[in-house]
Parts: sequence; C-alpha cells; structure tokens
Amino acid sequence: MSCCGNRRAALRSGALRPAPPAPEHIDPVSVQRLIYGGPVPMVLAGPVSQRVYELYEANGAVAVDPRDAEALLQTAWFTSGEAAMDAPATRR
Repeated sequence: MSCCGNRRAALRSGALRPAPPAPEHIDPVSVQRLIYGGPVPMVLAGPVSQRVYELYEANGAVAVDPRDAEALLQTAWFTSGEAAMDAPATRR
C-alpha cells in the first residue's frame, strides 16, 4: 500500500486523529491598575503569576495581574489605581 493509503487506513481506524480546531477567541489576561509609591525603583516578580514588574517612579501607575494585586496591596508600597484617582492631588 502507498504512503497515502496507509494514512487513510490509519485515520479510519482512529490511530491518527486530526488536530482539534483552534479556539476562535482567546481572552487577554485582565489587568488591575495599581500605583507604586515605593522609595526607590525596583524590579519584582508577582507573588502568584511570577510576572516581572519594573517599577521606576514613585506614584507611577503599573498594570498588574489581578492575582498579584491582592498581595501587592497588602504592602505599604502600592495603592489601588482607582482609589488614587479619587483622592485629591497633593504636591510635595
């Protein structure tokens, strides 16, 4: 039997299965906006996602994985981006 004949026979017997169709739409990972208020620039890995966050300026907004946000908000260095937008502006 030829090569093509062997493949057709294998397909009929179930030995070869076609690849499943690709998903039509993959949702992007949602992000949560936090404000970094730390004293120095730093690079850190998210405690859950292990995503690397590069933080360069105090009071700078950073988009984080929502799974990391809860733990980061427990530190004194981060505030919720929404809360920071509602607070009155202050000058230093």
